[in-house]
Amino acid sequence: MKKIKNLNNMIYILLLGIFFILSGCTSYRHSIQVSSYSANVLAGNRYYLEVSENKLKDKNLILQIQEFEKYIDIVLQQKGYVKSKNLKNADQLIIFDYDISEPQIHTYSYDEPVWDTVLRPYTRYRKIDGRYYPYTYWDRDYELIGYRTKIRTKTLYTKNISITSFSKTKNKSFWQVNGSMTDTSNDLRYSFPFLVKGISSYIGTDSGQVINITIPDDDLDVEMMRREGVNTSTLAK
Repeated sequence: MKKIKNLNNMIYILLLGIFFILSGCTSYRHSIQVSSYSANVLAGNRYYLEVSENKLKDKNLILQIQEFEKYIDIVLQQKGYVKSKNLKNADQLIIFDYDISEPQIHTYSYDEPVWDTVLRPYTRYRKIDGRYYPYTYWDRDYELIGYRTKIRTKTLYTKNISITSFSKTKNKSFWQVNGSMTDTSNDLRYSFPFLVKGISSYIGTDSGQVINITIPDDDLDVEMMRREGVNTSTLAK
């Protein structure tokens, strides 16, 4: 029985090790809800980009806006758009907006397995005068003895992005795309490239419904976008 107990312990340790290995190799995935609309109106591909008026009022956001604008420029140019330095030479005016929610406290419960050593009786046989006599001895096994309910609290933040294309006089809208993600990060600067990547495939299209996009934390496109955005002073032509 000692061999069986040791084997059970080895199996448990092996499974635990596999779990941690797999956990370390699995990248966290960002979930982004995307919805887009399109008027199906043909417009030229030259655009002038600006942020919403409510952001311009806050002078502390100037550098943040400049960085976020670069990410949007990158995906727009990947879609075949050409940036204009002024509205006069553009075919459409594209306005973007973004925000992050106040902290949202989320409490949830889950069952956690409880492992412990358990003292159990075992039977063996002793040979005396050619006959076998049973006797009982006690030994400990390490095993699952039940579950306990635990309560955990985490703080969530919802981050949103909206990009809308208008005619130069704003009397007509061509298309709009919205993206939203909720997680435990309050770092909008880190999350913004994931939002932009999530909505990129639906720029200028009509999704027809809310689409859920998942992007791994180590996504190569996001990393390249972040590097290009930081290292590029301007994308205007």
